Amino acid sequence: AADRVPLVLDPGLAFGTGSHATTRMCLKQLDKRVHGGERVLDLGCGSGILAIAALLCGAKSAFCLDIDPSAVTGTIENAEINGIDASRITAIHANILEDAAAVKKQTGEPFDIAVANILADVIIPLSDYIGDFIKPGGIFISSGILNEKSDAVEQALLRNNFAILERNTMGDWVSFVCQK
Repeated sequence: AADRVPLVLDPGLAFGTGSHATTRMCLKQLDKRVHGGERVLDLGCGSGILAIAALLCGAKSAFCLDIDPSAVTGTIENAEINGIDASRITAIHANILEDAAAVKKQTGEPFDIAVANILADVIIPLSDYIGDFIKPGGIFISSGILNEKSDAVEQALLRNNFAILERNTMGDWVSFVCQK
């Protein structure tokens, strides 16, 4: 369709082809919330699909991290395939849960939007840290949450002073859109 942004992707060994419900929910929210000029943080970037989509929709820059080194390589390669200038995207091998301070030093100023399409068991502890990476009024999109774990994620987000703007479901999966 004329209003669609094409995105070419080789996921390689990383997660993120765009066909999974959790990825589709994140993509829908990025399309809705990226208006141009945003800084985006992609936690658990996998193939880079979410960061690349945000950049193609007009985000100024994306900072990506993953615990899998092949995801970092794949993200950069997929950005290049999609014509993303290397100055607009950074991808690092890091674990924010184990070393949030070191990651914070590398990211610089806070982000307008953070997105994490990972499991509930990661999002729950991540909610303790992610607020420090987001501007006041910024958005945190989380997905990869099985319905039976969604209440625990919601409580973690609320406990960490996020306002829940949307709770979306697709099949057995849930995503939250929150504001700092």
